[in-house]
Amino acid sequence: MGNFLIGKNTRILYKSGTNYLNVEGIKSITLPSDSPDELDTAQYGVAGDFDSFMPGLITAGTFGLTQDYTEAAYDTFFTLMLAKTNIEFVILFKIDDTPTYDAYKFNAYVTGMPITCSVGEIMTNELNLQLTGQMTKITTPSPLPAVPTQVYGIKGLGTQIKIAKDETTPTYKDLIFAYECNGPDFTLSYEDIAYFEMAGIVKEKLPLTFSVGNFEITSIVATDTVTGALKYDDILGYAQISQKCLITITYPDGSYFSGKGYVMDVNRDVPIKGKQGYSFSFRLTEKPTFTKV
Repeated sequence: MGNFLIGKNTRILYKSGTNYLNVEGIKSITLPSDSPDELDTAQYGVAGDFDSFMPGLITAGTFGLTQDYTEAAYDTFFTLMLAKTNIEFVILFKIDDTPTYDAYKFNAYVTGMPITCSVGEIMTNELNLQLTGQMTKITTPSPLPAVPTQVYGIKGLGTQIKIAKDETTPTYKDLIFAYECNGPDFTLSYEDIAYFEMAGIVKEKLPLTFSVGNFEITSIVATDTVTGALKYDDILGYAQISQKCLITITYPDGSYFSGKGYVMDVNRDVPIKGKQGYSFSFRLTEKPTFTKV
């Protein structure tokens, strides 16, 4: 009978300078699946009706992490992402009830960090990691940082969204009755790198540019709007004339995103039983700014 392991005691570390630090507040982990290239070996005169192949170089997979949002952790990795930093990570799998771990080291780039913010839920963010090169089993690093403490996230209640339509002398107006705001969903693109001298058979990655990103916002349609606040008609109007706008999204802890872009893909939902709502994308046209408290 085997000693079966559960995932709860798994830890992920990242290297900062000469020290390993905890990646805190992790709620879920999606481990990578390495996929080798298939090299076609079909030849003339070989009997049989089935294709044949041999495995080639391996394309490194991706790690997907979900964290409870905190501005300190988000700011750390958001800065590393924008700098296209090749980061060393270690994942530790706890062995039974002993103090020992199985440790695996890998290097990766942060390729995306969208935030999920809903009025009645705990805010979370993704930490998407593109591996580069070989993942290897190592001796557990020493000294290990202390076991991470419980991170208590924040609810989306209290998030504020403001939009201005004039870049020169912007006058921001509140978007009221919004209840969901997710993003930004831009990602870092990359290119496979393989060369004769590389160690192992796993391709490395060359980071390139960031894609266009969006904030996806959902709000309730209402007639008793606050004077000066943005209504459905205003948002629809911005989209219809391709109005370049400014946006700030301030979270309950005071941290906020600001950026420039266009209102796109305005959709109105009219259920026969239930509240009317509308959603739209705020598509960024340049790098947004994240400001921590």
